[in-house]
Amino acid sequence: MSCKDKGEPVLVYLPKENNNDESARLLAWRVAAGTRVTAGQALAEFETSKTTFELYAPVEGIVQYRHRDGDEIAVGSLVCLVSEDGRAAFPEEPPKKAAAVQTTPPVVAAAPQPGLAVGAFMSREPVAQGRRFSARARELLSRHGLDPEQFAKRGLVRAQDVLACLPVPAEATIPGEARSQKGPQNTRILGPAAGVPYRTEQISRSKRLEIAFLRSGSQHTLPSAVTLTCPTRGLRAAAERAGMSLSAVLVYEAGRLLQKFPAFSSFFADDCHHFYQEVNIALAFDAGQGLKTPVLRRADAKSLQELEGELRELMVQYLNDELAVESLAGGTFTITDLAQEGAAFFSPLINQGQSAILGVGAELFAPEQSQGWFHLILAFDHQLSNGREATQFLVELRRRLLAYEQAWGGVHREEPFCQHCERTLSTLREIKAHLVEEVRPDGAKGQVCSLCLRGL
Repeated sequence: MSCKDKGEPVLVYLPKENNNDESARLLAWRVAAGTRVTAGQALAEFETSKTTFELYAPVEGIVQYRHRDGDEIAVGSLVCLVSEDGRAAFPEEPPKKAAAVQTTPPVVAAAPQPGLAVGAFMSREPVAQGRRFSARARELLSRHGLDPEQFAKRGLVRAQDVLACLPVPAEATIPGEARSQKGPQNTRILGPAAGVPYRTEQISRSKRLEIAFLRSGSQHTLPSAVTLTCPTRGLRAAAERAGMSLSAVLVYEAGRLLQKFPAFSSFFADDCHHFYQEVNIALAFDAGQGLKTPVLRRADAKSLQELEGELRELMVQYLNDELAVESLAGGTFTITDLAQEGAAFFSPLINQGQSAILGVGAELFAPEQSQGWFHLILAFDHQLSNGREATQFLVELRRRLLAYEQAWGGVHREEPFCQHCERTLSTLREIKAHLVEEVRPDGAKGQVCSLCLRGL
């Protein structure tokens, strides 16, 4: 069906692709304005926080649009229209209620940037050679003796534009800037390094969403961290020989430990401690196509084999850029493993709506030594837990990982040792301690020393 058949233009609106986004960025138009398109032809490509998608022509006709590449467009807004002759008029937007009676003709201002009040842009100064200055910008120009002609090729000039051109890095507060109720009363804007040229690249929506989540996590938690050294004789290599990934083991064991340590699968809000009723572990990884954190739901109720299969499927979806939005939401605890990048130690950041994240470092071996070590790092919210509880979590996780290494043939000890503190039998005898057999709740057998039994 064409527009001629309908006799009126067809309006094309921006759809809502996922619940996290109230807008999308226009990456590029696929056709030029005034081009005749066919029904189903791609018109434009948009980027959301999770993915990119194309917008298609609903009917045949000539496309008309007013947005430009890079514009941020609200969900549900008119993107373009398709008409038979290409001369259809865009519908008028509903008038906004004025806050006060205007005594002079209004000046059409550029769209305000997020976080700035409209009043900062409503200069009544007539447009001169394509530029306009806000009241604050004019004040800064006068104070610092800057030549307005250096902004001749710009449209609206704001305070931060003037600050960026000062010969010395400056900082200021823009009047009318939005403030959070619990945040600082003034937001300080820093200028670039003095006299150093720079280029600007727009950050992708997925990266901006990552920034927002991590910033929220840091703003609503009291972050602290505990690091534990875990001995190894090749845990990762042993896992590969057993046909298993260490990531699946980490998710499996962490899921069960979170039943014992529920404070690390919770969040703080409104001066209350909220405990999640599901253990959903997000596994952060980056295999060259951007950082993603797919979630393995109810990890505490699945077998190791089930988790291994689910992880492989998620990796395939990641490599094919087919991860569903639903698979990235709902995590209650996060694991990040940077061993493949060679990172031995790092500082993980707690995600939004969570209280802890586990970091796993690379295995390190001294020259000509068969035994090495790696770090387990637990960053946690000190509002909800403490260093002692975090250490207990890591000690238990270390013991369980050592048991896997033994079972897979990665560790061969010359003498018995405590699977909690790892002191050997000869060392224990020197301090008048001994080993006893232990049967754990999962049925596995091991040995624990008398000191650990007494909590020493």
